[in-house]
Amino acid sequence: MKMRHMPDKAVLFVTNYFIDNPRKIAGGIGERLYGLYYTFTRKYSMSYRVYWYSWQDRRLRRFNEQGSLATLSSRVLPTALLLLLARSLKDKKPLFVCFAYPYGCHGFEYPISLFLLAIFRISRLVQMITDYFDPPIESKLTFEGKMSSRFYLWSTVKDFLSLKLSSVIIFLSRRYVEHTVARYFLNESNTCVIPCGSFPSLISLSSPKKSGSLDLLYSGSLIPAKDILALMRALDRVREKGYNINLILTGFRGIDLEEKEYVKHFFEPDWVSWVNNVLINADVGLLPYPRRIHWDLTHLAKLPDYMCAGKPIVSTNLLETSRILQTHKCGLVAQDWDEFEKIIIRLYEDRKLAAQLGKNGRRAVENHYDYQKHADQLARLLDTLA
Repeated sequence: MKMRHMPDKAVLFVTNYFIDNPRKIAGGIGERLYGLYYTFTRKYSMSYRVYWYSWQDRRLRRFNEQGSLATLSSRVLPTALLLLLARSLKDKKPLFVCFAYPYGCHGFEYPISLFLLAIFRISRLVQMITDYFDPPIESKLTFEGKMSSRFYLWSTVKDFLSLKLSSVIIFLSRRYVEHTVARYFLNESNTCVIPCGSFPSLISLSSPKKSGSLDLLYSGSLIPAKDILALMRALDRVREKGYNINLILTGFRGIDLEEKEYVKHFFEPDWVSWVNNVLINADVGLLPYPRRIHWDLTHLAKLPDYMCAGKPIVSTNLLETSRILQTHKCGLVAQDWDEFEKIIIRLYEDRKLAAQLGKNGRRAVENHYDYQKHADQLARLLDTLA
């Protein structure tokens, strides 16, 4: 009789919500949860007992060795954590607790959970991992330009305790590693980079049109901080020069926009619809953000999706985004809005260049930014810790 294999390690993902279907993807964090955590769950449940705690419904999920949901129970996080910590000590098997930060770290239950982890890490069987996705202080400064002293103090304390207790901190970029290590006096050897990724199996290559209008896609929230109005003024000037360009907008509309014939706003019901109805049909992906700390340092979530679909990218001179575009030769970087206009005109006139940039982006995703490979990287990281 064949002996049943039992995983000798366990991992708990703590997130804001549970996702097992790409249609449930909501924003960059949704892509992270589905792309990294759920892909890991499907691929590595033979080697790890996988658990997933969701703040949205306060439920602890356990998956079987086929990566399918096995049990579901309602618990507060400290109770769920105590249950798994006790089992780890009883079985003398490693437990890794991975927090999607800051989205999986809410309320008074999070400090209690940190306290429990601080006690049990003495056993060396329990290790904490922080997936430092959207650092709260840098994000707040970027989106709002200011914050209350109370928010700053609490976020600093939470950051410091979380990062110091972590055996490994996962960052989206090397630039964020350098920034955070200096800010919190961390050991850089306890860091690794797993950038945002995409889904070549779900997003097909669709090169820009060879002629005719050039459809420009901006996907994301429409808020003042993201310079959407400056973008539209630049595109107005391009059209005044006789170029047939269109702007496609998707996402939350947080500002009043003047109605223009060439601007279309789409509201898709889910991420898969966005891919099939909007992304695939666009010609160019736009990243118009001004240089602010978070956008300068992070790996923007929409960038790999644009690249995966074979769209050439036009971006402002954000540091990390510029590095990616120049390294993989998949887009062009503008130092100011005059240059932004010139780049749009260049891609309109040179469709072969647009197509080549798009193909380079697709190749880069397949080689470097595929969430399937990111899940493999996470598994190697956990194996090393174990």
